Amino acid sequence: MGDHHDEEEKGKDNKAAASSSWQARRHLIVLAALGGTVAATAVVITVSVILRPVHVEFAVARATQQKIAIGSNDTGIYLNLTVTARSTTSRAMVQYRKVFVDLVAKTIQKDKMQLQMYRAPLQTPLPGNGTSYVPAAAATQRASIKASLLLVGDSLNTKSNLLASQLISTTPSINVVVTAQVSFKIGVVYSRVYDIAVRCPRVVFLPVNQPPPHPPPICTG
Repeated sequence: MGDHHDEEEKGKDNKAAASSSWQARRHLIVLAALGGTVAATAVVITVSVILRPVHVEFAVARATQQKIAIGSNDTGIYLNLTVTARSTTSRAMVQYRKVFVDLVAKTIQKDKMQLQMYRAPLQTPLPGNGTSYVPAAAATQRASIKASLLLVGDSLNTKSNLLASQLISTTPSINVVVTAQVSFKIGVVYSRVYDIAVRCPRVVFLPVNQPPPHPPPICTG
């Protein structure tokens, strides 16, 4: 009888020990999971803090118009733009994946606003050729991106072309919109791809023999 009682007590002790061991392991698993979550959160916060100051500034350094003769009877106007881009921090490398330059003409007739957009094709490669990261030190210097739009023949008809109409008006200024896709790298940390859109208001296209404004007007989002 005594032996049977001792065996029951030992069984209870073994069950208690097993339960205690499982509780300890479960606590360790929970702590490990919490530790992983905290570590992942710390990484996300660290990346966010590292990349938060990165900003790309666009400006219109030069805008000119040049009349040309096309053939014997046709005429045209070249609208030439030099847009500059630079990073505002010396810590980040910048990759310019895509850049687009659009000219926006608008007028109000009978209380209705009309808008026409004209994309100016790029005439020079993007910084880093659109595939490489521009080193941090170089990224803070203004990199030039040239674009040009040719208005020819019927497109110079001011009745149908708001852009041409604004060019020959008493205040020949045109809004320029720059859109871009960029990404950044700081140390070993890569950012996601950012979409940027900025507006450069009232850009005046001067004759090619006139000096550009200084400093160049900064485009804003």
